[in-house]
Amino acid sequence: MSDPIFRRMPRLTGTMTPEERVRVVVALDHDGRQPQTTLAMSLRNLRILINDLDANTTVKALKKSLPSVKAELVAVQAAVRQIIDLQQDLVDAIRLELDDTRPSPRTINADEMVERACKSNMTLARDLDITLRGARSRLAFVADERWVERILNNLVANAIWHSNGKKILICARRAKGDIAFEVRDNGRGMKPEVVAGIFEPLKAPSLSPIGHSAARSGLGLYNVRLYTERMGGTVTCVSTPQRGTLFRITLPGPTTTVAPQPRLHDIDAAKLAKNKLVAILDDDVNVLRTTERLFGNLGVEVFAHSEPLVWLNGVVEMKRMPDLVILDYQLRDGDCSTYLDVIRGRWGGEGLKMIVVTGHARNPNLLRISQTVPVLRKPLTEATFALILDVLGGRRKLPAAGFL
Repeated sequence: MSDPIFRRMPRLTGTMTPEERVRVVVALDHDGRQPQTTLAMSLRNLRILINDLDANTTVKALKKSLPSVKAELVAVQAAVRQIIDLQQDLVDAIRLELDDTRPSPRTINADEMVERACKSNMTLARDLDITLRGARSRLAFVADERWVERILNNLVANAIWHSNGKKILICARRAKGDIAFEVRDNGRGMKPEVVAGIFEPLKAPSLSPIGHSAARSGLGLYNVRLYTERMGGTVTCVSTPQRGTLFRITLPGPTTTVAPQPRLHDIDAAKLAKNKLVAILDDDVNVLRTTERLFGNLGVEVFAHSEPLVWLNGVVEMKRMPDLVILDYQLRDGDCSTYLDVIRGRWGGEGLKMIVVTGHARNPNLLRISQTVPVLRKPLTEATFALILDVLGGRRKLPAAGFL
């Protein structure tokens, strides 16, 4: 016989006050992120060491073992990605089910969303020998930017884990005044009875054909449906056994064509900065996108992300050192000091230009960071952006440390 005290205790699926719902979401999010950060940082450092050994060692036996070590790293990194995805899917499902979350619509460039989905999943796809490509688009639409990003990431991750295909294509197209995002793979496809229940939550789990994944709950595709429907859209899946799968997300219009935006700075600065590579980390999405667009308008190549681990993974995997790294000081998991250390370890610090931006200028820890790296106060005005542009183009020398 069960204890009556336990029957009186509140349950996750029971009636909750709005404050209780918020606490549940925040607690789950925090508890999941702490071990993820520690594990991911350790793996990043290990991968840097392996790359150094691969480049410098001449010991034949060690050279022979490196492919096996790298294969193990790929498997472990894939497992870490699964933990991150599962935790995010769970938090999203709880937030959408228990909280009256509403979209925050703004005008979005479809090309940016497609490119972001490719960058976020490129390392995993490359490790598993999958070609991931995004088609260019000049369409703009109005929706919740974070929700659309979550939708595309979930669909791409689903194709990587489950399709058993070798090619994945993401594109955006007009659909009678609305906009439709499509994620297509050339994998094994699905039978009609599987497609019929593909967007149901907590389906009977099945093993991934890749072999890296354990049984999965299906929360990712369920959240895709919830996000899409809450924005007034529809989601469909078309699949044929042995011929691949197509997921289509249709969101309500209006849909417009993006016009080229004017350059904001002087011609000389634009010429010097063109084709430079900038890596930007900021968990304030509005600030991040504004900065990304300013650089993009000048022909600067930008890798920007609001998720620290996704961003760090992309920067560490870059084939060449970024011409400039810009990090927000205050992140969800703490300050940026650990990320600074990893980036320095990856590129050796020689010639590496880094700037920390902050709205917390009086924080004691920031004073410590300012002794080793230049710090720039937010907001980034026209004048401060011109300073960054001059540093990027080589017209101004970046100080070794201190507040700019």
